[in-house]
Amino acid sequence: MSNHEIELNLKKKKISEGCFRLIENVKKFSLDSHPMVKGSVVGLDEAINEIKKLIKSSDQIHVDGLGCDQKAMYKIFDFAEKKKLSIDHMHSQKISNFYSGLQSFGGSFISFSELKNRSDFILFLGMTEKESSAELLIKRLSWNKKKKLESIFFLSDKEEKKTKFKSFCVDKDFLSNEVNFLLELFQNDKKFSKNKYKLLIKSFLESKYPVIIPKIKNENYDLIISSFNLVKKLNDEKPTKMFAILGLDNLAGSINSSVIKTGFPNAISFTEIGPFYDPNEFVSFKLMGYKDLQIFVSNFDFNPNVNFFKKNIFIGHPGLRTKQKFNVYIPTKTPGIDQDGIIVKFDSSGVLKLKRLFDSGYKTTSEVFDLIDQ
Repeated sequence: MSNHEIELNLKKKKISEGCFRLIENVKKFSLDSHPMVKGSVVGLDEAINEIKKLIKSSDQIHVDGLGCDQKAMYKIFDFAEKKKLSIDHMHSQKISNFYSGLQSFGGSFISFSELKNRSDFILFLGMTEKESSAELLIKRLSWNKKKKLESIFFLSDKEEKKTKFKSFCVDKDFLSNEVNFLLELFQNDKKFSKNKYKLLIKSFLESKYPVIIPKIKNENYDLIISSFNLVKKLNDEKPTKMFAILGLDNLAGSINSSVIKTGFPNAISFTEIGPFYDPNEFVSFKLMGYKDLQIFVSNFDFNPNVNFFKKNIFIGHPGLRTKQKFNVYIPTKTPGIDQDGIIVKFDSSGVLKLKRLFDSGYKTTSEVFDLIDQ
């Protein structure tokens, strides 16, 4: 099967949280990828033996990436606990930003079902309507055109020339301040009569079930804090809810697995006396300074952002761009392309089943970790 045929098959499928990244990356999916050691093609057994040697000769080991399905996720957490390793997700800063806001201000979150069936006002903060997560969410709402146009608004730092919905753009450095300004307008409707936000404020004041959806990313801590504060203060005036879009690479699944295993959402170091949690220290850009080996897992992204340690192992996407930079590279099956799999939906409201399109000769990520642990 050619990559073109794979792409056509994917486009025929119902687009869901689990596969829209796959469609973006499918041209990089390869059916002819091979394990490598120091940039040279080798057999799978030799690559596994090299990984075992690296683990045996390393005192400080970190596992990162975790862009995989739930079966692999559980396997990797068990492996990290057994070997007493630190472990984190590649989008760890998103998790830390989200929980910082939640711990500071609390939050009143809703499920997608509530968003779809009860909400009559949605304000996206920090994202545009053309971003894949927003497009997907709006499509899944199944609202009629009139309700969408009257009830959906965007506030971001990126200007779009053609928009379907009412969108507002402000300077990146003032985005969080603008959210605070909106709070004043929401709380004092007398101020908005000549303001550019007139329609937005009017729609909020007339709504019965308003929802705020902030963009959760690595670099927008101030916006996330402002968003949580906005919802907390608005709840003094009328019940206002939040909806969380946690992002790609099964980030919600990683949080779920980590909480079940340790009680903490991310950034864990397993020790003889149990797991320790520190989102400020157990992150790759700090650990790379003194830990010598990293095992990075990414099934869904062919070009992840990797902080390279002294020695590095990659297990995952067969179309990885930087495979020759790793001490050991092992391509594995990709859930939703050549493997069935389960991930957690990006709003953590349930699981999503990904169905394979065909069989390939690759091992699954779970199988590779079983081989390493033998």
